[in-house]
Amino acid sequence: LDDLLGALRHAGYSLEKQQIEFLSFRNNFNKIMATPYKRRDAWRIGIRRHAEIKHLIMLDVRHVDSSSSFSQTNKSNYNEDRMKSTMYWGRRSETLCTTPTNSDQSDAIDDNDSSANKHNKHSSSTVEFPEWCTLVKTKVGQHRIVLGAEIDCVEIRNKKYDKDDEEKTTVQQEQQQWMMELKTSRLIPDGAAGSRQWTSFYRYKALSYWIQSFLVDVRTILVGWRDDNGVLRRTQRFDTHALPRLSVQQL
Repeated sequence: LDDLLGALRHAGYSLEKQQIEFLSFRNNFNKIMATPYKRRDAWRIGIRRHAEIKHLIMLDVRHVDSSSSFSQTNKSNYNEDRMKSTMYWGRRSETLCTTPTNSDQSDAIDDNDSSANKHNKHSSSTVEFPEWCTLVKTKVGQHRIVLGAEIDCVEIRNKKYDKDDEEKTTVQQEQQQWMMELKTSRLIPDGAAGSRQWTSFYRYKALSYWIQSFLVDVRTILVGWRDDNGVLRRTQRFDTHALPRLSVQQL
């Protein structure tokens, strides 16, 4: 959490004056919020008081091994190579979504996708850019919290509005920046509405997407639907605040 403290000091934000009680990363609160729905996922919470800032608690939540038969069964069926592939596909999708098509990085990605790399499905063609984090102040009950969260990208939208002059009304455009979460998921075939696949998506993946985005006010989630070979077939936008309603309709 030292990086978060450094960023706050650089911005001139006083945790003590704002009476902030907890400082943490978003992924810690992801686990806490998901607990009512994922009761088999065991975790341990760790706390540490800051030496200088009065009343500030540094909070960390970590998963712990479970001895349940359910966990052991899943571990025995765990396919490490398949997991590496899906992780690579997800990072690769993020790279393609966030690299300008006219940039040098885009040319580098195209070069790395040469025939020599086709034999290595985990090749280094996924370009890793510096991580960008946001800091958000929120509350749980009466407890004031500052969360740090890695953000995938920012979407720039043009908002039109009318501007009244003395002689005429003109249409002006104002650029707004909105944080966006990028995800990949296994393609659900067309015509599968109401199927077990959609039920599973809304019960598990959409829940995780919503928690992660809701905590730091990320309002748009872009899901890339990929096939079993890692080919991205289409994308779909989800409004974060509409996901609970969509899930209730589906479930």
